[in-house]
Amino acid sequence: MYILAGESRIDGATVYGETRFYKGLPRPGLRVSFEQAPTQTQLDDMLAHDWRLVEGEGEDATELSVQSGYCELETHEAIFIQMDALEVENNELKEEVQTVSSAIPTLLKGRDDDVIVEMVKYIPEWVMGEYTVGDVRKDASGYPKICAQAHNSITNPEHDITVASLWAPYHAKSKEHALPFVPVTGAHDMYKSGEYMVYTDREVYKCLQDTAYSPTDYAQAWQAV
Repeated sequence: MYILAGESRIDGATVYGETRFYKGLPRPGLRVSFEQAPTQTQLDDMLAHDWRLVEGEGEDATELSVQSGYCELETHEAIFIQMDALEVENNELKEEVQTVSSAIPTLLKGRDDDVIVEMVKYIPEWVMGEYTVGDVRKDASGYPKICAQAHNSITNPEHDITVASLWAPYHAKSKEHALPFVPVTGAHDMYKSGEYMVYTDREVYKCLQDTAYSPTDYAQAWQAV
């Protein structure tokens, strides 16, 4: 739909009918909305000439209406939404945190250092979805886990983060970031030499050699630190 006025053609025009007051009396009016701001020449042509609302091109063009009469151009309009300055600042901070948080899973993928524990509060909790090896999520207790096998829990609802063969608990690489001991279920989640954990006696232990056993079951593989 477009408008022809004098020598001007204005494309992308939309016309709405409404009632406006002119000299104290209600009159039928039209509100014209443009996809792009019209030039001053186009506006002058609309004010100086009768303008036609047209649809279609060439032989298929249909003249929908011819308009004449008084025109009032409302070229500026500002709408203010009342908002406390502190609220604005808080909203901006939330947006920044959300932006950073959305990038955390990608940034942590493939990492094997303690940044995972340091950033654990930003790691999203597990939800049903499609996961690839290396993806990091938190379980219901807030414990970070790493995807050990690609899977889709949407098509296989039983494949959640509690399935040990799919998700391995994170093993800290330093004493400061040691996490509670989790019993080993297979080769993918066994403790490796140089990793740390907090055992049931609340002591921090360092793994001295790759093992699938706890300090109780195989003491020579662990050293209290």
